[in-house]
Amino acid sequence: VVILDWSPNCIHFYSRSGDLLSSCVTQGKDGMVCSPRFFCLDPVGNILITDSMRHDMKVLSPSGHLIHKIGREGDGRGEFLCPHGICVSELGTIFVTSW
Repeated sequence: VVILDWSPNCIHFYSRSGDLLSSCVTQGKDGMVCSPRFFCLDPVGNILITDSMRHDMKVLSPSGHLIHKIGREGDGRGEFLCPHGICVSELGTIFVTSW
């Protein structure tokens, strides 16, 4: 179970039985999430999180380690302006909503 806590910008990981596995304070860490908004899981279990303040999305492993980030600020192809909603199709196509 993954919970995004918008303030104070934390991501919490719980077991299926509700035990806290780990929490990471993400604000200020290079490459991590500054302002998490929404998340979803891809077909292999990775966690995709939109970051509205950094105008990108992050891909985390199921254990919460950063795999890579996608996008940057802008209104062109592959760019985001305050991304929010996110989902992934069964084939792995990523859909993100932004302003």
